[in-house]
Amino acid sequence: MTPVTFEEKYYPAVKETVYQTRLSNGLTVSLLPKKQFNEVYGVVTVQFGSVDTSFTLYEKGLQSYPAGIAHFLEHKLFEREHAEDIMESFTRLGADSNAFTSFTKTSYLFSTINQLSENLDLLEELVTVAHFTE
Repeated sequence: MTPVTFEEKYYPAVKETVYQTRLSNGLTVSLLPKKQFNEVYGVVTVQFGSVDTSFTLYEKGLQSYPAGIAHFLEHKLFEREHAEDIMESFTRLGADSNAFTSFTKTSYLFSTINQLSENLDLLEELVTVAHFTE
């Protein structure tokens, strides 16, 4: 595994320090440690929201879709082909999960007080393994 260096950014108005890095695949990772907190949040946010109706596919070029595609995809990603709904899997691991779509972004998240690694794996599955039916 390649070592990662985080940039420290202090926000005096809220007295918080955020640690941030950009991975080689372009993914930005931000950490906000909170002393005396037991709950952990994992969030993946993509830059595709309700105002977006097109995106580029490598082999097909620019593809256009109806309004609402980001919100539709937000819901579809929680479905799996041959397993329980992924929200049920988060619940079984003791986590709460959710997602939301804003004008410019869609976020997928969980919160938990235990089994962080397993929940991170599930969040990764949620955003990388899509199941679509005809």
